Amino acid sequence: IQQQLLPRENPHIPGFEVAGWSQACDETGGDCYDFQMLKGDRLAITLADATGHGVGPALVIAETRALLRAVMSMAEDVGQIIHQVNNLLSDDLGGDRFVTTFFGLLDPGDSLINYASAGQGPLLVYDHQQRRIQELPATGIPLGIMPNMEFMAEEPIRFMPGDMLVLLTDGFYEWSNPASE
Repeated sequence: IQQQLLPRENPHIPGFEVAGWSQACDETGGDCYDFQMLKGDRLAITLADATGHGVGPALVIAETRALLRAVMSMAEDVGQIIHQVNNLLSDDLGGDRFVTTFFGLLDPGDSLINYASAGQGPLLVYDHQQRRIQELPATGIPLGIMPNMEFMAEEPIRFMPGDMLVLLTDGFYEWSNPASE
C-alpha cells in the first residue's frame, strides 16, 4: 500500500528533468517523495521523513502526504501550506513524533522553485556555471513538534541550464551494504 502512494512515473516538465526514488529499509518505511501537477504548469515537490521505522512512521508519512495534497489545493503560498500541515500534524502526533519535510513549488516558466524546509536538510544545489555544490540548511523545525509555528518560503532557487537540486533523507546517508559498512 505504501509503495502505491509513491509517484508511478516521473513528471514531464519542459526544460527540466525531475526524478525520485525510494527504497525502504524494511517492508515499510518512514520516507516518501511526491510530485503533484498544479494549475499554471507548476509542480509541487515533496520529500518527507518521519521519525522511527516500521508501520507507525509509514502511517505518519501517508497522513503527511495526504495533508500536503489537501492543503495545497486550498492555498498557494509555500509557508502557509507548511504552517497548516504543521498545525494538523501537531494535533495528531502529540509531540513524540515529527516529520522533516521539504516542500517546493517549481515554476518552470520562471525557472525557479519556491520552497520551505521543515527540518529537512541539507539541500544540495549544484551550480553548473561555477561547478560548485552549495548546501542549504533546513529553514525551520520539523513538522508536528509545535503548533502555530510560522514557516516562510526561502529565497527562491533560480535554475540555469545544467543546475541541479538534490534532495535526500538521512536514510541515504545511513544506508549500509551487506557487510554493514
